Amino acid sequence: FDSDPVALVRAVLEGVAFGLAEGLDVLVASGAVIDQLAVIGGGSRSRYWGQILANALGRPLVYGADSHIGPALGAARLAQMALTGAAAERVCPPPRTEFIIAPDPGLTDQVGERRATFAALYPALASART
Repeated sequence: FDSDPVALVRAVLEGVAFGLAEGLDVLVASGAVIDQLAVIGGGSRSRYWGQILANALGRPLVYGADSHIGPALGAARLAQMALTGAAAERVCPPPRTEFIIAPDPGLTDQVGERRATFAALYPALASART
């Protein structure tokens, strides 16, 4: 395994992405159909992080206009709906799509191998903490 700073950062980001992928797997197993995912918040500023997420989740990531302010704007819109009784369709128009990051099919095998390693190591490391 590589252990330079770049490899360590990538490993941390992939670990988070693999954890999210496990959650997505549970949703899909329960019958949810999820073709793409919207990205909001500060993490939406990094296309590097987005590519890691798209690869791990196996889904395209849709980035809306000003997606980095999405959480705060969403909270404000929810407050507006609560105070005014306005309909969600009126207060929450879908954002204009700025770009989409698709999973890289050339990395599917590599990401799958790393995710399998993550799945095997995570329980072992979690039990070592106790």
